[in-house]
Amino acid sequence: YALVWRAQGYSEPPAWVDTAHMARRLGLPAHLDALPHALLRDDSGKDPTGEKLIKLLCKPHKVTGDFVPPAAHLPALVAYCARDVQLLWRCHAMMTGHAPRDVTEDAVLAAHEKINARGFLVDERYLIALRAAVSVGAEQAVDRAAAHNVSLTMLRSPKALTAWLAGHSIDVQDIKGKTVDTLLADPRLAPHVRTVLEARREVARVTAGKLDALGAGLSKDGRARGLLVYHGAHTGRWTARRFQPQNLPKPPKEGLPADVYSDPSPSHGATVLRAAIRGVIVAPPGKTLAVVDYSSIEARVLLWCAGDTEHLKLFAAGEDVYKHAAAEIYGVAVADVTKARREAGKVATLALGYGGSTNALK
Repeated sequence: YALVWRAQGYSEPPAWVDTAHMARRLGLPAHLDALPHALLRDDSGKDPTGEKLIKLLCKPHKVTGDFVPPAAHLPALVAYCARDVQLLWRCHAMMTGHAPRDVTEDAVLAAHEKINARGFLVDERYLIALRAAVSVGAEQAVDRAAAHNVSLTMLRSPKALTAWLAGHSIDVQDIKGKTVDTLLADPRLAPHVRTVLEARREVARVTAGKLDALGAGLSKDGRARGLLVYHGAHTGRWTARRFQPQNLPKPPKEGLPADVYSDPSPSHGATVLRAAIRGVIVAPPGKTLAVVDYSSIEARVLLWCAGDTEHLKLFAAGEDVYKHAAAEIYGVAVADVTKARREAGKVATLALGYGGSTNALK
């Protein structure tokens, strides 16, 4: 909010109190349409009629082309805003009584605001070139699928594509990423089915969306700001909006082609282009960009909080805790734990430790 305030040239208040941050610290919904229901335990909430009004007023007038609201809408608009302020006031008062000051969390929040205000520099020319290459690659994949009577609409429709697969003796419940990857890993897969599945994977990739969101939100100085969401996960860690810099695809172990940054063309292949998205984030002149990852941080903190010294010794010895969990679950030796079973060990460890529900265990 401070970024928006600053961008409009307003004299900034000396301090901000963000009820969204307060709510997240307490494990409550941060959105005002859900927070009152969870906190006040009554029927208070955002007025759906007012929300429709806001959407209406965010569109230019069909005749004049401006955004000035007609006089007839002003009373409803004022009432809508007043209701929101009253809800925020009540929620703030209640959360203040339940959220004691936490010096450590206050320091984390201050760091969060500093990071979001500074943002990171984006190589705009490379961003545009990579976006174009991703689009061309997807178009080529769609053209190959069209040769087998599979349209773009079918590729985007789980129902239509699962029906098409069923007609080719492949019975699947969904066409999610993992399902498609599993099918493509089968060397016996018919070539025409492989072509269609590869096209599905291309049109479903999030790479294009990530690049579009990043480009649309750049400041005039080429920096992306306000991306991190404080306490976005209920474990307390950050999440992100628009563009997720914490979860970018890793380059292949053999590395990326040396010319991919100067020439991100479709000829490099979809996997390379997807991994090359990291290259849009660059260091300013005279600076160095460091990539840091806390290895298994949530599992380590979980074991430390639980006082589980035995499993902490596994980390100290360089062992894989998730493999050990999977070995216990499946009754096999640690050395025999497959990649898929390790994933189950990871989900079980973190979901059970951090309050995951039935869907996590499924």
